[in-house]
Amino acid sequence: MQKGYSTNKTGKARWKVIILLMLFVLPTLVTVPFSACADNGQAFSDNILTVTINSDMTVTLNWEDRLEDILYYVVERRIGNGPFLKIAYLSEDSTTYIDSIYSYYKDEIHTYRILACRYSYASYSYEYEYYSNEVSFRIDSVAAPTSLDVKAVSHTQINLEWEYPMNTSYTTIIERREAGSGVWTQIATVPPGVFVYEDRNLMPDRQYYYRVRAVSKLGIRSAFYPDNNTGIGAYTLLETPSRLSGRAVSPNRIYLSWNDVTRETGYVIERRMPGEDFRPITTVSANTTYYYDTQVVPDNIYIYRVKAVYQDGYRTNASNYTEILTVAAAVINAPSELRANITPYGEVELTWECNVNFESGFEIWRRSNDSKLWQKIAVVGRRDRSYIDSTNYPGILYYYRVRSFISLNGEYSEFSPEVTAGSVSIAAPDDLRYRILSTGRIMLEWNDMTRNETEYIVEYRSQPDMPWTTKAVLPANRTSFIDSGLSSGSVHYYRIKAVNSSYGSFAYSNEIAVDLNSPILPVITDIDVLSDSRLRIKWENTGNALSYQIQRRTENSSFITIAEVGPDADSYVDTDLEPSTRYFYRIRAYNKAGYSPYSIVSSAFTRSSVVIYDIENLGVFKTAVGDLASRGILDAFLEKSHFTGDGALFRPFDPVSRAEFVAMAVRAFSLEKTPVGSFADVTPGHPFYREIITAKRYGIIREDENGLFRPEEPITRQDACVILAEILRILDKPLEDHAPSTLVIYPDHMNVDKSAQYSVASCLAELILLPAEGTLIAPTRPLLRMEAARMIYMVIDR
Repeated sequence: MQKGYSTNKTGKARWKVIILLMLFVLPTLVTVPFSACADNGQAFSDNILTVTINSDMTVTLNWEDRLEDILYYVVERRIGNGPFLKIAYLSEDSTTYIDSIYSYYKDEIHTYRILACRYSYASYSYEYEYYSNEVSFRIDSVAAPTSLDVKAVSHTQINLEWEYPMNTSYTTIIERREAGSGVWTQIATVPPGVFVYEDRNLMPDRQYYYRVRAVSKLGIRSAFYPDNNTGIGAYTLLETPSRLSGRAVSPNRIYLSWNDVTRETGYVIERRMPGEDFRPITTVSANTTYYYDTQVVPDNIYIYRVKAVYQDGYRTNASNYTEILTVAAAVINAPSELRANITPYGEVELTWECNVNFESGFEIWRRSNDSKLWQKIAVVGRRDRSYIDSTNYPGILYYYRVRSFISLNGEYSEFSPEVTAGSVSIAAPDDLRYRILSTGRIMLEWNDMTRNETEYIVEYRSQPDMPWTTKAVLPANRTSFIDSGLSSGSVHYYRIKAVNSSYGSFAYSNEIAVDLNSPILPVITDIDVLSDSRLRIKWENTGNALSYQIQRRTENSSFITIAEVGPDADSYVDTDLEPSTRYFYRIRAYNKAGYSPYSIVSSAFTRSSVVIYDIENLGVFKTAVGDLASRGILDAFLEKSHFTGDGALFRPFDPVSRAEFVAMAVRAFSLEKTPVGSFADVTPGHPFYREIITAKRYGIIREDENGLFRPEEPITRQDACVILAEILRILDKPLEDHAPSTLVIYPDHMNVDKSAQYSVASCLAELILLPAEGTLIAPTRPLLRMEAARMIYMVIDR
């Protein structure tokens, strides 16, 4: 490091020479170590000193040279409970020292520290000013690995596997260097119990060397395995050729092609027939990216794969094989005689002739007159010779073409000749609806959406599976129709057809069911007691209601309407209730014929509250924490002691660990899967093992590149959004999609990981996650316990 000197260089240099002579010359003339400075005992840095236990009963001390104006370093050693002794004086630029451990002290605890003597140019004096940290160990504190296996598995990945003696386990440091370089780089630190590592993102056909060593819990390092500067090496594989494709160019000839890779000297092509093993059929030279296989029998199926190889006389290498490719030794002829006709319903009917005996099916392609972009609109089976296109828009001219394919190998014929078809467009009537005017008399109404209709046709049927009949023909521009004489207590079905009789074009409105039945009396089937503030009322959906009205009262109050829900509802969650309180409910149904009578009254008590002392002034967070606590979800997260009596503490402002959030969510949604498996850092002894492994088996969480889950790390706000969104997707209760662009209103939106943007946007939009400090997303900030509770509370009864 750069030393600092004052401007009086001559005087300083003179003093420095005199002092160094005293330190390094005089001690050789006496038996007692020379000590020129006072011992102040101040630490010059925490953890600046590290110790490596070597295999030859020596230890290597390493420290960092951080301080300026250091005159010299002193190495001090203590054995057992004895005093520290100065065992070496080292020059100002020293950063390492090797000490021998005598065999008769091998079972003793050795402690080392470094003392830095610093010179003061202001007073022309020097004194011991700074100590390093102390490092204590026994010679058997850590054992070096005993083996290391290095194996390339792809052109970008090498896998490592190592062992320790007698089933011991330590944190493992992995270092790597490239061939031709003497510089070792630490690439990974692997936790105890893990003995494998996948080194990824490497370069193809490059030689890499590795070595590993152990680190104890106290930071003591072992010697490397192998204990040399060479390491154990392996070449990554060659890059795998990509885009292998092929087709029969004649019944006796198959053409193969692939993408070229670098550093290869050739390619090996292997072939087999179904039920056989692969065998090489040829090797082609470097930079060749095609091959014609002429040793094939017409109408037979052949399966190919290719790999790149390298050989220069003393070294060989190869790539992984490509994905297999299946090719039929046959030429697929294009369909012919393609024709297009307009049906009476304005659809386009296509017909063609087939010229292949073993096709898998046909693809139908289409483009409009004003576009050059062809789109595949359908795939039909091998026996089909026709297709009806009902997705065309009247008034637009379309072009069609068809081709055959064999799905076994993705082989296609040429396209058939093109044909055209089209008609005049007409817009469908919009928003068909009805009103009951009197007994047996209704009015249909709709919106006129077209200007070129010649008439409207009212179509009717009495049953959903009956054919439609014409009820009335109305002139253009009409938007209503009155029908009478209908039987009460029945259902009638209608739709409106807009017609342009000049061009044969038409379009239908939506269909509606006119229900003249009075709404059926609903029946409350159950009331689920969810928490101290929520009840879920369930009822039988009558099937003929347009809405349901829910009313509630307490012991000493009258019924009030608390909600109106839609026709598909069969439950309702009542919130913001009082704990330990009995609530009474009744429901009635409504449709256009009126209201049903009220259901029989049902009642239920909310749960008792859990007394939590440190959430009283948290507003919405208090409600969420109290709700989850009353459900028993927070049992493992509440702290009880003699200070809280019958209550508990939640510590709402503490960060939530990744393990705690996953456990809270899994319990809240009652996710169940047999907990089989583990992460490298989550084994069956972990307090939340069942919940974490359940989440892993659902695919909610995954290990990182080192096989870890990092359970004790605080979970970030964005990671909590991702996990919660995934749980709701699995439960078929997904969050509404909100584009990442909605996040731009927050100043720190650029800090959200790309993979989390949709989840974070949805959680913020639905107020599941509240902004931090009112205006920030704070995506990487640790999630607080009260925030975690509120997020789950907002969606638990979704």
